[in-house]
Amino acid sequence: MSTSSSSKLAVEAERAQSLFRAGRATEALHAYQRVLELDGDHLEALNVIGMGSLSRGQTARAMQVLQHAARVHPADALTRHNLGLVFETLGDWNAAAGGFRTALKIQPTSFVSRLYLAQAQERLVNPMSPCATTLSL
Repeated sequence: MSTSSSSKLAVEAERAQSLFRAGRATEALHAYQRVLELDGDHLEALNVIGMGSLSRGQTARAMQVLQHAARVHPADALTRHNLGLVFETLGDWNAAAGGFRTALKIQPTSFVSRLYLAQAQERLVNPMSPCATTLSL
């Protein structure tokens, strides 16, 4: 990547972060999309676009983006956790547990991934359990 492209990427990423912090989610998603146009492997942009897609009900897009992130950044715990959330949305509790378990292998202190793993495991054992309600952290 040239210095000019690198500078443009840094500026666009900072703009996207600022919009996101300001609560301007739609604008931030558009800015992160521009970041991906400059660097298709940008980890933060992939995760934000993936989770933004999931929150908008675009599960296939979320899966595609987050699987790409996992391929190019295999040691990123947040990406693995987010993939678990996509599988959870699809009702694939085994794959969701796998995502959360992988996140915990990478980052053993992640209490959020630990909670979601417990929920997925509970759903696998007893889908009708009152403990098996969707977490909202």
